[in-house]
Amino acid sequence: MKISKTQQGKSSVILIIILALIGVGVYVGLQYIPHKMEFSSVDSILNDVEKKYMETQPKNIAEIQDTLDKYLNVNQKEGLKESFEITKENDEYLIKVNLVRELNLIYKKTSIKYDREIYL
Repeated sequence: MKISKTQQGKSSVILIIILALIGVGVYVGLQYIPHKMEFSSVDSILNDVEKKYMETQPKNIAEIQDTLDKYLNVNQKEGLKESFEITKENDEYLIKVNLVRELNLIYKKTSIKYDREIYL
């Protein structure tokens, strides 16, 4: 009866490589997911402001700013107030959002950008 011996070392090396790749994925994901959640919250805030002024035209920029501040406060995003710009173009109000977040990868830093405009 002949028992064949299998090589044990190869299995552990592959396991270490797989665990390292999973670790890198988790590291990047833990940075990326909060930014995407923040962008989703900003998107939700803009949609709420747009719905509010869908039927009635806002009176002035200050009214829009107060509404925006209220929604930012409710969503606990007061720190993003500087990222919003409200202007009046002709008879419409324009709300621009420009967010840039830095994603620190292992080998380099990269930026994630969120730009959106809505007209009221």
